[in-house]
Parts: sequence; C-alpha cells; structure tokens
Amino acid sequence: MAVGEKTAWIAGDWGRDDHGNHHGSLGVTEIGGGYNFGPAQVNLSIGKNWAKQNLVFGGNIDADGQYLMAEGIIPISEDHGLFATISAYGQWGKVDIHRGYLNLGGTEDASSANPDIHTWGLRARLDWENAFAAKL
Repeated sequence: MAVGEKTAWIAGDWGRDDHGNHHGSLGVTEIGGGYNFGPAQVNLSIGKNWAKQNLVFGGNIDADGQYLMAEGIIPISEDHGLFATISAYGQWGKVDIHRGYLNLGGTEDASSANPDIHTWGLRARLDWENAFAAKL
C-alpha cells in the first residue's frame, strides 16, 4: 500500500476431508489490518482454526485453536516491485483425541488424550510484483 494508507480484511476457509474411513471438516477464520509507516508496512491478524475428524473403530479428533500473526513488508526496490516480507506466527489451542483400534486378540479397544497445542513460526520471503506477465 502507499505510505500512510491502511488496510483491513476478514477471511475464512472451510473444507471437507472424506477419504476412505475418515470423515471430517476443517476451517480457519481471520480478521486483520495493517498500516504503511513508510519504511515498512505492518500487518496484524488474529484468527481461529479447527478440525474435526471421524476415524476408524469409533475414533475421532477435535482440534480448536487461536492464532496471532504479525508481518512486516519492507521495500527493497519499489521501482522494480521488490519487497521483503517477514512474518511471525503463534498458535495455541486444545485437541481432544479418541483413538479406536484392534488389539492383538482382534478385540476393539480405545485410548484418549487431551493435549494442548502450541505452535510458533517465523517466515521470510522476497515478493516481486509483476515478475512475469502473460498475454492471453
């Protein structure tokens, strides 16, 4: 964005995972905003993600989490459309796991757990606007 300009967004995605004996859904929602200070554009967003999956032998997984992402976009050569983007991501949440299986005697059995989720990540990339153009 131009220096002094603001941006805001609301985004989401939802999908199904129905493969073999597995049946479930997953999704993410996000709200964010940013401001271009001149030397860098700073974007912040918060979001929620989830996944629910039915497994074989009566098992299932139910995961819910929240995340926060901060991003800086730094112009390297605005004349050539070259920018460096540095992002930091943190996510936390809970997972309820119920696993069904057959034991050695062929009898169905089950186990369960409720671990916390903690994920952190850093990412750096180069963005090159209009690096390739095709005429259709």
